Amino acid sequence: MLLKTIYWYNQNNQSLAYFDFNDDSVEILPKPQVTETMTYYYFGESSRHLHLVGSWRPWTSFFTVFEMLEDRSGWFVKYDGDFGALATAFPQFLIR
Repeated sequence: MLLKTIYWYNQNNQSLAYFDFNDDSVEILPKPQVTETMTYYYFGESSRHLHLVGSWRPWTSFFTVFEMLEDRSGWFVKYDGDFGALATAFPQFLIR
């Protein structure tokens, strides 16, 4: 899915898109279906899967990792996490 394709996230209007070199076309990706406004902090590829990470409120420790479906038709929740719990479990990773 991700070969010969460039993906990007536009922070100004929170849009997701990709350029497909095979079709020589730009396409808009759907955003995750959420009930509240999310702030997105990461958009990228890992292990040939496209991920989008966001939180419901700024300055919260809770986050959600979405993964793009293979056919690019939508997203599913891969993980819900809490950096607060991670910081408690691994205090050595905190920046002092």
